[in-house]
Amino acid sequence: MKIFLMFVVGGAAGLLGWALVEPSAPAQFNSPDWQRWELLFALATGGVIGLCLGGLTGLYQGSRAHLLIGALAGGALGAVGAVMGLSLGGAVAQMVFGEGVFLQPGVRPDMIIARTLVFAPFGALIGL
Repeated sequence: MKIFLMFVVGGAAGLLGWALVEPSAPAQFNSPDWQRWELLFALATGGVIGLCLGGLTGLYQGSRAHLLIGALAGGALGAVGAVMGLSLGGAVAQMVFGEGVFLQPGVRPDMIIARTLVFAPFGALIGL
């Protein structure tokens, strides 16, 4: 039951992190503001996921001090892991598909696979 609750809380936290930063996304993907927004996205999403899951783990341990330490440490580690994972995933996707894979219009199968390569290390390093 605890694992299922952590799954639900982590998913809701990821959705919340995304919802917090999505309205500030630049209109054009290749604009100079995109990298700044991408960093903000990774920090916010990873931080919120880490904060919620760390806090939940601390809550399971039974005290308010554990909850606060878990939430703060989880938030910091989740944010750092998200930035590292997004950078690593982006580098892997660019090595495999080339630098302009996300700049081409439309949705293509190679773009979907490239996004998977980007977000797999992103999620893995948040969880780590």
